[in-house]
Amino acid sequence: MDEAEDRGHLHGYGDPDAKPTRLQQIVIQREKDVAEAKAQRAAAEVEAAARAFTAEFGAPQSLAECLEAAEASPWKLALAAEFKRASPSKGDINADLVASAQALEYTKVGASVLSVLTEPKWFKGTLQDLREVREATQAWAKEAGVRRPACLRKDFLIDEYQVLEAVAHGADTALLMVSILSQSRLRALIACCRTWGMEPLVEVVSSRELKVALDAGARVIGVNNRNLHTFELDKTRTAQIARELTATYKVAFGKGEATKLLALSGLAVAEDVAECRAISCSGVLIGEALMRAPDPGAMILELMGSREEAASPALPVASGAVVVKVCGVVRPEDASCAVGAGANLIGVIFAKSKRQASVEQARSVA
Repeated sequence: MDEAEDRGHLHGYGDPDAKPTRLQQIVIQREKDVAEAKAQRAAAEVEAAARAFTAEFGAPQSLAECLEAAEASPWKLALAAEFKRASPSKGDINADLVASAQALEYTKVGASVLSVLTEPKWFKGTLQDLREVREATQAWAKEAGVRRPACLRKDFLIDEYQVLEAVAHGADTALLMVSILSQSRLRALIACCRTWGMEPLVEVVSSRELKVALDAGARVIGVNNRNLHTFELDKTRTAQIARELTATYKVAFGKGEATKLLALSGLAVAEDVAECRAISCSGVLIGEALMRAPDPGAMILELMGSREEAASPALPVASGAVVVKVCGVVRPEDASCAVGAGANLIGVIFAKSKRQASVEQARSVA
């Protein structure tokens, strides 16, 4: 493969007058960061740390299996809930939040994937955030007797060293962006991830990048609705890529298929999630809306829908009748009173609030 074919999809390639975009400026900085990290800590040492972490906490879990489990749930797709304190386009979002605490809020209401920004300058993230998220959510899931969410290292990965860092800090998967990688680099990083038992999330923003991803053997493809070179947001991009997958490349995706498609960026309301569900997306990534929400657990249920209600879409009431839901119940006698007064639904709140219910209280109400 010659250089033009290898790098021709990259923004500005072949244009001597092209100025670096913000995304390219970030990549230039990350190249410096990686070089500095290598000078401070040899790759062999990071590899040893990765092996030590997996020995203590377990190997990366399968991203595909996490997505398949979510596809079989009442939500019918996975929620990838993101932790990011800031962004280049929005500045500070919620700079003082603790990653592990926020991730637990996401986990307790059903997030299948936890996306953790680890880029320090523009997103104010750290690798320690990733490790703390993995350790906290794994401990909670073990105590609750449920599957833990997969942890995604979301960063600008350009070097195998960063994959080693990801494993050493608890990642189950890592983001690989076609928009910043040559074809040869993309293939090398996919192979490196798989060597460590991680299936990467390969991000595309255009038809040309989709072909590059498929040619590289990507199995989990994320469509970024925001072009990070221009910061333009186009919520129809995921649907466009979905059509091309089936019509142009004859690639089946979704439940029961080897290829998975996720929608990334710009999703903020329940209608956005419903549209992704309708085109057989295996997951949606939501970040800023959750980071700004005063109650992220309630926000997730607003976006994704109650699992119980999703599993029973038809209520036993006449068409056109008023449906009454009494929420925030923590005592069985209050639930009985509400039902006796004519309530159709009883709701309990697991998100942090004055009416937060424990699992035991919820079971007693049910």
